[in-house]
Amino acid sequence: MSAMTTDELRERDARLEDYDALRAERDRLRRVIAVERGDESQAPEGWRRDSIHWARHRWRVKAVRLGHDLKWIGYLDGVEVVRALSALEAMEAADAAREVADD
Repeated sequence: MSAMTTDELRERDARLEDYDALRAERDRLRRVIAVERGDESQAPEGWRRDSIHWARHRWRVKAVRLGHDLKWIGYLDGVEVVRALSALEAMEAADAAREVADD
């Protein structure tokens, strides 16, 4: 077996990076789906699910149908602050907004 050329090593490394990126995306999508199904263990820390929305402190995140689209909207004290395509993304955006407000 001959040693790999520099170009072959670069190509292999690029494939491995692509593979790692695909695995990370797959894991992320699994987490998004789990949260959409109400799995609290996959939600960001502190978020809890009740009958109609996710909640953390003064935040609420719930699904809202806007025309043909379903969006997840984050409310702080009843005021819309964030919109996202998934509950997980809305919770993460709410957490990021909270961190900015706390600074």
